[in-house]
Amino acid sequence: MPGVWETLRPELLLVKQRMNKELQLKTGPVSNFLELDLDTTPLLVLPALVILSARAYGYTHPRVTCMAGVVQMMFLAASIHNEVPDDGERLNGDPLVADRERSQFSVLIGDYIYGKVLRLLCEADCVEMLPWLAGVICEMNEAAMVRLQAEKTGRINLEIQLEILRREFAVLFGAACRIGAILAGAADEQILNLIRVGENLGMVLGIRERQLDGQLLAQYIEEARRGITQVTSDWGREMLEAGLKILASPRGQMVQTLAG
Repeated sequence: MPGVWETLRPELLLVKQRMNKELQLKTGPVSNFLELDLDTTPLLVLPALVILSARAYGYTHPRVTCMAGVVQMMFLAASIHNEVPDDGERLNGDPLVADRERSQFSVLIGDYIYGKVLRLLCEADCVEMLPWLAGVICEMNEAAMVRLQAEKTGRINLEIQLEILRREFAVLFGAACRIGAILAGAADEQILNLIRVGENLGMVLGIRERQLDGQLLAQYIEEARRGITQVTSDWGREMLEAGLKILASPRGQMVQTLAG
């Protein structure tokens, strides 16, 4: 059986093409105004979770790739906003930024992408998901505020770090699985289980991105694995197990697999 990434590649290519199209302004690509990295690990994994969760229950409608683009753009917009410096101070470890124009472009482009999220929700006929997706956006932005305040005051510990990761990563990864399962008409019990699987996968990736304790990583890998065993679709269970194996592999190997 082909690997999970090879299996999902055709649909992921459609998502990538959609992303490039949506980031094209009348005056040229967004990258003319702000440097963007569209191949980060979260931007690669999030749409895969939407597609996989839908296909696990036999749903392959074009709405799936459209909604995969929604979660991808939600993460991208939040990431861009997180890079806006606060009164010229450091944020996310970036060097001091005195360029006010760059800051303005970051805010405007982040807002522009959130506008695209709303448009894609309408295109996919999924406006009913807007209330709880708006809640996810709030969680992600609250996490950025908590992180900034903790960095300013130096009052940051493991508990705070994990809560930030939960809001920055886990909540959106759980939402990605929820979207796919809802589109496929999965049973409520299966939707809730996939949300938990997605949240744990998000914590795995967040811990790796922030280079936190390896024991924590093992804990969330095990939690994700336990949830995956409860997935009733044999195909979905096998694909999620393969995806978890990729995320749990050494970082260099993981990046190479996702980028390949």
